Amino acid sequence: MPLNSTKLGRYQFRHMKSILLIIPIILSFGWSGTIKAQNCTSLFSFDMVGVDVAFMDQSTTSGSPIVSWNWNFGDGSNSSQQNPVHVFPGQDIYEVCLTITTANGCNDVFCFDLEICHMTVTVTQTGDCTSNGEIPIRIFITDMYDNARDVNVSIDGNLVPGSPFRVQVDEPVTINTFVPGDGLNHVIAVISEDVEGCQVILDFLSEDCTSDCFISGMALQFSGGATHTINVGGNFFDPVNQTILIGDLVNFQFIDGGHTTTSDATTGPDSWSSGELGFGATYPVYITNPGTHRYYCQPHGGPNGSGMSGMIIANCPPGGQNPVQVSFNTSIANPAGYNIRVDGVNIPGSPFMYSGTGPNNQIITIAGDGMEHTVEVQDVADPTCINTRTYNAPDCGAAPACSISFSGAQSGGCANNQVPYELNIATINVSAQGFQVLVNGVMLPGGPFPYNAGGNTLFTIQLPGNGQSQTVRVRDSQDANCFAEQMFTTPNCSAPCNISNVTISSGSAVTHTIEVRDFDFFPPSIQITNGDVIDFFWTGVVPHTSTSDVSSGPNTWNSGLLNQGAHYMVTVTDPGNYGYYCVPHGAPGGVGMAGTITAVPPCNNGLVSVLVTFQAANAGFTGFNVLVDGNVVSGGPFPYDDNNGSNSIPVLVPGNGMSHVIMIQDAETSTCSASNNITTPDCNASFCEISVTAQQNGTCNQGNVSVNLTVQSLNGGNSGFSVTSNGVPVQGSPFQYTGNNTVVPVTLAGNGQSYNLAVTDVADPSCTAQTSFASPDCNLPCSINNLSVSAGQQVTHVVEVRDFDFSPAAIVINVNDIVRFNWTGAVPHTSTSDLASGPNSWSSGLQGQGFQYDVTITEIGVHPYYCAPHGAPGGVGMAGTITAAPPCNDGAVQVSLQFGFVNGGAGGYNVFVDSQLVPGSPFVYPASGQVQQSVNVSEMARTI
Repeated sequence: MPLNSTKLGRYQFRHMKSILLIIPIILSFGWSGTIKAQNCTSLFSFDMVGVDVAFMDQSTTSGSPIVSWNWNFGDGSNSSQQNPVHVFPGQDIYEVCLTITTANGCNDVFCFDLEICHMTVTVTQTGDCTSNGEIPIRIFITDMYDNARDVNVSIDGNLVPGSPFRVQVDEPVTINTFVPGDGLNHVIAVISEDVEGCQVILDFLSEDCTSDCFISGMALQFSGGATHTINVGGNFFDPVNQTILIGDLVNFQFIDGGHTTTSDATTGPDSWSSGELGFGATYPVYITNPGTHRYYCQPHGGPNGSGMSGMIIANCPPGGQNPVQVSFNTSIANPAGYNIRVDGVNIPGSPFMYSGTGPNNQIITIAGDGMEHTVEVQDVADPTCINTRTYNAPDCGAAPACSISFSGAQSGGCANNQVPYELNIATINVSAQGFQVLVNGVMLPGGPFPYNAGGNTLFTIQLPGNGQSQTVRVRDSQDANCFAEQMFTTPNCSAPCNISNVTISSGSAVTHTIEVRDFDFFPPSIQITNGDVIDFFWTGVVPHTSTSDVSSGPNTWNSGLLNQGAHYMVTVTDPGNYGYYCVPHGAPGGVGMAGTITAVPPCNNGLVSVLVTFQAANAGFTGFNVLVDGNVVSGGPFPYDDNNGSNSIPVLVPGNGMSHVIMIQDAETSTCSASNNITTPDCNASFCEISVTAQQNGTCNQGNVSVNLTVQSLNGGNSGFSVTSNGVPVQGSPFQYTGNNTVVPVTLAGNGQSYNLAVTDVADPSCTAQTSFASPDCNLPCSINNLSVSAGQQVTHVVEVRDFDFSPAAIVINVNDIVRFNWTGAVPHTSTSDLASGPNSWSSGLQGQGFQYDVTITEIGVHPYYCAPHGAPGGVGMAGTITAAPPCNDGAVQVSLQFGFVNGGAGGYNVFVDSQLVPGSPFVYPASGQVQQSVNVSEMARTI
């Protein structure tokens, strides 16, 4: 309903916002009841031009007239008029409410959030007729309030390619396109996807490219077509099926936003797509060919009746003769009139008299033969003045025949050895007289029964409850060849109920992926629900294994050495922490290439979900109850999946680590039952793990000693952990976890006593670990003892072979010194020189923890080496270097100092050679109490 209509140049401008609110009708079939209707319903629509909005009352009553209207516009203004016009103060969202009162005292209120939106749309012809008879136009769109955002643009109901377009206040939209040059009005619609009802509709009058005389603008269309409305609501079309005659108008009325109406057909005259439209929008569809035309909502449905979908059934007019209105414009009305010619032959009644200059029209009939026909309007006085159009007649022989299909399901229990079944009957072009139903060849009394014209028909019948197959036929009452038939096996009402084979399983398996990369797992730690599946996926190029720390039991595994692209599945069946590693590159306990899986019970507020499956035979229609430890589960009785077959249901059971009895019991026959047991996991079990080690960090300082606590944790709580020393909280406690390894410095008294250090998770006190530490006696005087000095002798240097590195990785020695490789890591490694041959090449072979291997370097220079499985020559990966220097270097000789110490100072120690301080002093005391230090001295030195 337009607010105004103004002629602007060659096109008609209509800026409108019209919303019609529809209350759905509830239909019932196969049963009787009473529906108490509301006596009055408040509704309204509105037209909007910027901030000027005209409201139209659409309220309805059951008979008593409305005596008052109370409008609240949401901006502090009110009105008592039936159809007010209101000017809002500016762009905003306003809650507009209409309250009505009838003479008999019925009151009702309806509210709608109205967002002010104001677009400006202009259409300009940009050129002359093209060679294919089209007019080039430019559509220019601006948005004053910058809230329309995404807009769909259509011409005569067809979306312009590129829709939706983004329009902004500083970025207007310009679209160059074409309209047919037929001298007719063409509807150009711009509709916002974001503001419901924000739209601009233009009528553009095109030039007639086909006319070179005073007759122009010729159009052919069906005459006298009816209008049908299909509501587009919350994930439904109403009615689902609509039967029409070709030429009828189908208006899709959007009573809910965020939907489309889209034809299954993607091309041709009977294809359409509205784009996503908002509440209040209307989208017209004309069907020009008989047949079944399916459609759907793109976000919520799909072709062939999937999801939110519907069907238009189009028929030809009776007799197959189609009334066609021939309309045209003329600037000269010759008294001799005009002829209408179809395929070159004047139709009966020609010539016809002009009704004057301007619009003229005449109704003719054309057979529905599916052929293309040429229709001409020819002036009698000037036969050279002809306007021609082509008419594609529908093929009335292709009209859909009568069709019936149906499905059925049991809808009640046995009564007098009869079982009710509800039929869902779908029809196409059935007769108005209804349908008959035959059961095992016998016609049900009371027929024919009426069809539901707007969709499927629901109909309830009674079938014999004898456990046998029953044949049901639904047949059109006027067309014996239009029928459908189904067979149903009914329950045996005289046979006893039986429930058996109750099985119970916990959880529903979810698959988690862990990548086996080169030298690590990702993610290294993961939490799952017990019963879930871990998919180890090899993505690295180096072969690895996934091997559980434990070597026996139900949750052990070993993939073996696998390569890139491999998958290995592990199912953890019990709650707990499960460590794993790669055999070549890691070790149990989280060493090297390793990870952890934490399996927790599938708990929800202390309950565990289990799946109960069972078999039923001749079970009651009312359903079944579930009992856990003798207590009936709320929500029952539950419907059977199959009264004579397999059934399943999820059940919540206390997760307390105990055994529970679950019983399935028929709701009608309590003696028809069966049960089984399950032991649930403990939802309160702890999954936190902590270990702690203590190491002295430096020497005594003012009578105290610093100790580093290394806390290794798994599933520690967010509240952190506390530390106690001999039961007394350590200052700063509690501390926060910093990953799986947390180092906490602790200061203890250096009194020579032993301390018990305990680490406890704050959230889970049962998660705790302890270690002891013997502190030095800081009251004893500092002493250095057993100093020895050696020079020019073979010295042994120690390099630790740790997990995935050497320590120190680079070392300087004298020629002929010994380098002792000491294996301290848990993973097997090698020490292998970069040189493959010669006196200074070596290879230890793959060795394990505790192994020692000595190498003597006999040549001056840099000697690189590596671990064969975990490194490569040239310093790649796990690698190191040995630099061998001559005993003398610029007159200096490297000597080795060894001594022991007690209570060395925190400042370290100095080394003097002939009373001269050695560069690098002071040096730090090691925690071991023994020092081995190399220094360079001149060959003349005497005292160290």
